[in-house]
Amino acid sequence: MRAVVDAGAFSEALNNVSKVIQKSQIPVLEGLLVQFRNGRCFLTGSDFTTWLTVTVPAWGRISPSCSRNPRK
Repeated sequence: MRAVVDAGAFSEALNNVSKVIQKSQIPVLEGLLVQFRNGRCFLTGSDFTTWLTVTVPAWGRISPSCSRNPRK
C-alpha cells in the first residue's frame, strides 16, 4: 500500500478523532481505524460508546484498512 494524504489535513483529522477516544481500563476498548477507499482516507475513533469518522482526500495505490490502539 502506498497512499498520500495532506499532512496538515491528516493531522487535524487525527486530532479531532483522538478527542473521542477516552482512556479506558480495558485498552481493547480504545481504537483508531484508518481506511482508504474511493480516493479518501477515513479515520474512525471509538471508545465503544462514542464513534467519530473524519475523511480527508487521499491519492495512490490504496489497500483497504488497518487498525491500531492509539495509546501504544
